[in-house]
Amino acid sequence: MQLKAYIHTTCPYSHKLLETLENAGFGEVTQIINTADHPFSPLHAGVLSVPVLYAGENMIVSGSFDTEWLDKYLSLFLPHLPDAEETFRLFISAALDNISTASFLYLYPEKVEAILESPEYLLTTTKLFRVVRPSDGEIVQHIRKVVTVTLPGFMQEKQHLFHKIIAVNYLRDLYWNGQLAADGSASRFPENMPEDFPRWLSTRSATGRMGIDPLANQGDLGEKAGRAWGYLREHSAELTELAIRTARIQD
Repeated sequence: MQLKAYIHTTCPYSHKLLETLENAGFGEVTQIINTADHPFSPLHAGVLSVPVLYAGENMIVSGSFDTEWLDKYLSLFLPHLPDAEETFRLFISAALDNISTASFLYLYPEKVEAILESPEYLLTTTKLFRVVRPSDGEIVQHIRKVVTVTLPGFMQEKQHLFHKIIAVNYLRDLYWNGQLAADGSASRFPENMPEDFPRWLSTRSATGRMGIDPLANQGDLGEKAGRAWGYLREHSAELTELAIRTARIQD
């Protein structure tokens, strides 16, 4: 999304607009067109009075305007790209909020490119489509670079986050299928992992756009599923309570 302002040096509302943009942090990233220096530009843009402010292709200010309203509108956007730490946090929060992407990254972190190749997904889930500058293409490249560099270390240090989302979704499925009572004791879940759990995990990573990888290392799948199952058993009581509570919200 880009901001473009048409102003005139003798117009008090134009100065008010520039001040509002500056105070909100958008002064340096807004394209300013002074109609005193470019008298024909507003005609081609359909501008009949100043000031005018475009947000993308939408004219959101024309002439006098409500400063409080504009401040609230601009608060929805970001002047600049966030740093690498915040960018990765936005990406991984979205990934962990969805069982398909979470289980896919857990099983196949080396194939993160399957997710990074979708600009629409990256811009929407990270909410970085709200950044005013730079262009969408540059934003996507920024996300790709940050994720590629940061994900391997994160996967080693934070596997428990993936174990939790996997376990809760598995328990929720059991509840919806009538196979889970409100009993989270360890005895409810045997030490030996059920045969259906790795298959369930593999299928979950294939939901929607992911697709099952026919070349997946089944031994690796069993090992990773086993770690997730161990986490489920260790935290069975709290996870069962969470799964049932969230399942009932969606009933």
